[in-house]
Order: sequence, then C-alpha cells, then structure tokens
Amino acid sequence: DEFTSLLVADDTRVMVDLLKLSVCSRAGEKGRDVLSAVLSGMGTAYPQVADMLLELCVTELEDVATDSQSGRLSSQPVV
Repeated sequence: DEFTSLLVADDTRVMVDLLKLSVCSRAGEKGRDVLSAVLSGMGTAYPQVADMLLELCVTELEDVATDSQSGRLSSQPVV
C-alpha cells in the first residue's frame, strides 16, 4: 500500500520494536495486526528485510529457549 511503499529497509528495526510493544498490549487493539501486515509487506518488497526478519525471529526464539530465569515462569514457545 501507499504507507508501506514510503518505508525503507532501515525502518524495519523500529517497526519490530513497535511490534514487540504491541504484543505486550501497549499499542492498541489492532496495533499487532497492522504492524505485522506492514512488516510482511516490507519483507515482500525488500529481500534484505525478509532476511533480517527471519534472523530476528530465530534470535528471539533462541533467547527465549535459553532463558533459564524467567523462562520457567512463562509458557515456552512451540518450535
């Protein structure tokens, strides 16, 4: 869409940080859906963004899987 076409690859990290906030219910009800859609569009438009998003997902899963302190208190991700 028009908004996504205005964004550049460097905006991705900020968008991911905003998505993390929205997952914690800090960006409104539809924030997670909108940010996910925008990041998905950016991943389609820019191959380097798709690679970066994949790497960020892997890193986040590794962080959660290796967290021995608070990981036991929350539900574990399905891998």
